[in-house]
This record gives sequence, C-alpha cells and structure tokens, in this order.
Amino acid sequence: MFLRCLLITSISLFGALVHVNLLTAQDFEVKRSTTAEVLEITGGFADTAAFVVNGESISIYFQNGSGTMAQQLSRKGHLISIKAPAGNLKLYHLSKKKSGEQRLIRIPLWLSIVPPLLAVLLALIFKEVFVALFMGIWSGAIIAGGLRIDAPFYILISVVEVVEKYAIQALADTGHLSVIVFSLLIGGMVAIISRNGGMAGVVKALSRYAKSSTSAQIITWFLGIAIFFDDYANTLIVGNTMRSVTDRFRISREKLAYIVDSTAAPVAAIAFITTWIGAELGYIDGGIQGLEGFDSDLTPYAIFMRSLKYSFYPMLTLGFILMIIRMKRDFGPMYNAELRARSTGQVSSAATPEEDEPNMEDLTPVKGAPLKWQHAFFPVITVILMTILGLVSTGMDSLYTELVDMGATGLNESWGSIWSKMSLFFDGENVSGFRKLGRLIGGSDSYVALLWASLSGVIVAIVITLFNKIMKLIDTMDSMVTGFKSMMPA
Repeated sequence: MFLRCLLITSISLFGALVHVNLLTAQDFEVKRSTTAEVLEITGGFADTAAFVVNGESISIYFQNGSGTMAQQLSRKGHLISIKAPAGNLKLYHLSKKKSGEQRLIRIPLWLSIVPPLLAVLLALIFKEVFVALFMGIWSGAIIAGGLRIDAPFYILISVVEVVEKYAIQALADTGHLSVIVFSLLIGGMVAIISRNGGMAGVVKALSRYAKSSTSAQIITWFLGIAIFFDDYANTLIVGNTMRSVTDRFRISREKLAYIVDSTAAPVAAIAFITTWIGAELGYIDGGIQGLEGFDSDLTPYAIFMRSLKYSFYPMLTLGFILMIIRMKRDFGPMYNAELRARSTGQVSSAATPEEDEPNMEDLTPVKGAPLKWQHAFFPVITVILMTILGLVSTGMDSLYTELVDMGATGLNESWGSIWSKMSLFFDGENVSGFRKLGRLIGGSDSYVALLWASLSGVIVAIVITLFNKIMKLIDTMDSMVTGFKSMMPA
C-alpha cells in the first residue's frame, strides 16, 4: 500500500511540475466548462483558429482569448488529442463524474514511456515475460483511462480492456497477424525438417568443421549473418540448428542466445534487401517530408545507403561477437555461465532437463530417417529466395500502379518495362541501379513477402518428406502442428 501511494504521489507531482513548466511555453489551455458537453479553450488567438482534434481539423472561434469546443460526455470517458496551429500537442481525458460534472485531466505525454519501461523492468526482475507484458499493457490502459487509480471500479475495467480492447485490436492488425502466421509457419517448417532428419544432417555436416568450442561459435556467428533477410527467421533457424552443436562443445545456452540474438537484428538492419528495409524507408521518407527547407533529390533508399556508415551499433556488434569468440573472453554473468557449462557440462542454468525445457516438443528424427543436410537446406533456401522474390514482386506491382497514375506511356506489366520507366520517379534522370532498387524495395510489402516465403518453405519441406517416404502425410502434418505449438509462446 505504501509503495502504491508513493507511486501515485510521484506521478502526480512529476506530472504537475511538467504541466507547470509547459504552460509557460504552450499557447493554449483546455478548461472545464459549466456546460455539460462543451470544453473551453483559452489562448492568444484572434478570431478563428484551426485546431486538429483526434486527427480531424476543426475551426474554433475565439473571442477575448477564449473559445469553445463541443465534446461528448460519458462516465467511461475518452481521450482527446488537441494540436494547436503552432504545432503544440496536448492530451486530455474527459469523463463525467457521478454528480454529472466534467472530469478533465491532462495526460502528460512523457507517460507514454511507462508501459514499455515497466514491461522491460518486470521481465528483468521476475524472468517471466507474460506477466511483464500484461502489466505493461495494463499500465497503458490505466493511463489511457484517465489515471483513475483511486477508483477500484475503473481499475477493474482497465484489466478487462487489456484483452477486450487492446489485445483484440492488436490481433485485428493485418501486419501483426502476418508476423504471427509467418512465425507459426516457420516453426512448422523447422519441426518437419527436424523430424525428417534434415536438421540432424546439417548438424552432422557442420560438426566436421566444428572442432572446438571456438569454431562452433564461429559457425553460429556465420550462420547468423548468412540468414540475413529477416531477424525472426534468423533466430528460429540458427537457434534450432546450432543448439545441439553448441551443447556438445559445452557452450552455455546463454552464450548461444547472445550470439544468435546479436547477429539476427544487426544484419537485418544493414543488409541491402531485408524485410526491415520497407519499414526503414517509410520512416526515412516520413522524416524528410517533415523537414522544413530540406531540398534534396536523394531517395529514401539513397539516404539509407549513405547512412550505413553511421550504423555503428550493428557493425560494432557483429565485430565484437567475433572478437570475444576469438579472444575467448567473457564478462560478468556470461563468464559465470560459460564457467558453469565448461566445468560441469550443464549448458543451461536449469537444474534438470525438465526444468530447462518444460514446454519443448519432441523434434528428434523419426526412426530410420536419413540424416541428410539437403532435407533442411532446400526449405531454408526456398524461404530466402521467396522472401527476395516477394519483395521484388510486390514492389513491382506497387510501382506499376504509381507509374500508371503518373501517365507513363509505353508501359506494360512486365518487370523490364517497369524497371526502364522508373527514371520518371527521378524527374527523368539517368539514375543508378541502386537508387532504382531502393525505390523498388521501398514500395514492397514485406508482410506479403514473408507469408509467401514461409508457406513455400513449409510446402518444400512436406514434399521432400513425402517424396523420400520418411513420414506419412498424417505424421508430417502432426509434426507441422507440433512446430506451431512450439512457436505459440514466442
């Protein structure tokens, strides 16, 4: 109870201090009105001023520095985002008290960092992700609900909203669903190529080169860079492939997780064609459009390419991993984990295998399965090639539509025709292939490309398994579903 009161008091005091400081810089304020569904806005505006309220532009008439704005009033309340003509943005929560009066509270914008920060801290403290994520979303629901911490009923409502509103709305996003389906399909593919002996075949082939713990870690690092097209696929494929190899050389699971995680995202961030590029180019394009006085003929992809020399974290991280592997140096908790694994053979911090992997499904090769690396290689290479093909194909479709809208003459739907007409995006200049490629990838749909790739990988894995009579169709599909189940926590 004491900590709760301290938290409430700290938030209130800090919010009040920020509020007072901002008042000196902002040019408007929103106040409660005696009229039930009207808010009063005060500021130094003359006559009519254009405000943006919850994304919609409205005109407010001011007289003697005061204007009014109609808003619906309810017990549950709602958020009101108000942006002044000068660009100042403020967030409020408006609701109705039991007495029928307005309850208007300013929501400091800095509170937006509380949900992710709380989720990360709780995950680090309790080593449990589900509760941490739930608490992070719950804190966001409380903030969006008007910070009614003193009202138990609304605290209960915010708990329900975590699932009813925020989780369901997140699942309703097609991009989010695409990532979920992609991850499930990749998990299904990994399960099939594990059961048909392909993964064991890869391990057997790599074992010829993994002569020591150092070489095993270098192979893991190399594979982490080779699977460059997507960080999700990188983590799933490399982690599952190398786990048995690193276990054999008494490399701690902590070290394996570090190598896999620290190659997946960095290489996806700096490679030329990845599922990240579309999103990055969108951010760059939005950023340069918002810059006043920025006049450059550089495309977002050209800016991305020129920014790579400033990508210090990805490049230094990839180099640092290789350096500590070669130097055989570990620090802090990682040193303790490696010391435990090398001296006792216990690669995991868990005391027993059951405690280490309580939810892991049986993905050992079926009896009599040939341990051939090709059974894993072809599905994985299919995923890589289909990702690139999907990015190019969806990008071409997008550019064709844009070129038609621009009135391009002599254009047809062939990729060669679209590529030759891309100079129109650069005012007819003779531009390099890299700039055209940047424009192409920038217009692609990475979610669709991922779905194509993962589905193709699963199909190839199924065909290989059935063609070589390693498993029956029903057993193959059971293996795929087992892979789905293994991916559900992720």
